[in-house]
Amino acid sequence: MVMSMTTTPVKGNLRRSVAVGYQAFQKVASVLLIVFFIVLIRHPHVEKIAVDIGMQAGIPDGKQGLRSTAASQNRSCLPTKGLRPLRNRDEIGSLLEEFQFRVGAEIGVQRGLNTKELLTRWKSCETFHLIDLWAQQKNYEDAANVDDMKQESIFETAQRNLKPWESKTTFHRMLSTEAAMEFEPESLDYIYVDARHDYCGVMEDLEYYWPLLKPGGIMAGHDFKSATEVKGQDWGLCMDGTRNEGAVKGAVLDFFLSKGVTVSVPYEDGQWPSWIVQKPLCEAAQS
Repeated sequence: MVMSMTTTPVKGNLRRSVAVGYQAFQKVASVLLIVFFIVLIRHPHVEKIAVDIGMQAGIPDGKQGLRSTAASQNRSCLPTKGLRPLRNRDEIGSLLEEFQFRVGAEIGVQRGLNTKELLTRWKSCETFHLIDLWAQQKNYEDAANVDDMKQESIFETAQRNLKPWESKTTFHRMLSTEAAMEFEPESLDYIYVDARHDYCGVMEDLEYYWPLLKPGGIMAGHDFKSATEVKGQDWGLCMDGTRNEGAVKGAVLDFFLSKGVTVSVPYEDGQWPSWIVQKPLCEAAQS
């Protein structure tokens, strides 16, 4: 009898202490969980993880729950029709036809062979601008940088090759930076970059021509390689005499990844692969 009278209160107090401790633990855990999700949502690189966790917990994938306002805006910037995988650059013309694009430009035309393939497949094209200096350039160690006499012959060959499309093509025989001044912002559906292959030259073309591309438009280019990947030519040498071994690949990746734009490469494009991107509908929200 004495034993039962002394142990019963102790057991009761112990149970109450455990219950109070468990309730306190629940409160602390809830606060920590809320803080954890807030950190996830506010961190741009792991926002998707937060959304996935919320969906697993039954929170709808919409404006509610863990989806942040910024994330919703970024998703709304994506074009309604995206890029499909390409086998090689010859399929770009068919892709532009699927989009029913009308106006484009090529920077670095040479003999017009790529343009010929493009326009053969791109039936909906109404106007295509051909931009090339067709003259030898300084500090440019590239197999295509031949003397002016050969450049003149190459220019005449381009005119002959593209004669079937003379009603829709316009030649701009000048530096690409000069030609850029002749276009209105967001006036082109498609731009192909294949002029100088040094980092500085490619970056300059991207900076001048990206603003000329319409939202949802397509930009692509040739020879997605760094200088160290190219033998017998020196793509690490810039026009001003400085060096950057990134060449085409380095400039393209630096420019577009800083904008959050995905760079794609055709899956069977041979030794000299192209690259391709699609411009977001609202670029400001991407930066």
